[in-house]
Amino acid sequence: MRVLLQTSSPSWLHQVERGATTVWETWQGHTARGKATMSHNHYALGSVAGFLVERIAGLAPAEPGYAVLDVRPLVDCGLAHARAGIVTRWGAAEVAWRLEGSVVVVELKVPAGARARVTVRSLGVEVGSGQHSWRVSV
Repeated sequence: MRVLLQTSSPSWLHQVERGATTVWETWQGHTARGKATMSHNHYALGSVAGFLVERIAGLAPAEPGYAVLDVRPLVDCGLAHARAGIVTRWGAAEVAWRLEGSVVVVELKVPAGARARVTVRSLGVEVGSGQHSWRVSV
C-alpha cells in the first residue's frame, strides 16, 4: 500500500505526480535533465493493476475461468471505497465497496452460470449469479 499511495519515488503515484499517463519501465522515468529513459508504456511495474482488482477491490478467481469468484475486498487498506469489474467467459463480474461510518457496503454482480464465495469481516457466504449487496460492521 505504501508503494501504491506515496507520492515520492518509488511509487506509482510518483509517476502520476510527474505527469505519467501510462506505467513507466523505471520508477524515475526521466534523467535529472528531463530526458525520458526507457519505455513509458511498459508493463514491468504494471502488476499494481492485478493488486488493485484482486486485493483492494477483492475480485479474484477461485476456480479457473472465474467459474467461482473469490470476493475478499481489503476494506481496511486505508481507502474509503473501491470498484472493479472484469469480463469472464461467463460475462461481466463486478464488485464495489465503500465505507459508511462503521459499516462497509459491498455490492457484487455475479454473471449467469458462475458463483461467488464472499468473505468480508464476519460475513462468509456463497452466492449464485445475480446482483447482491451486504452491509457489514467494520
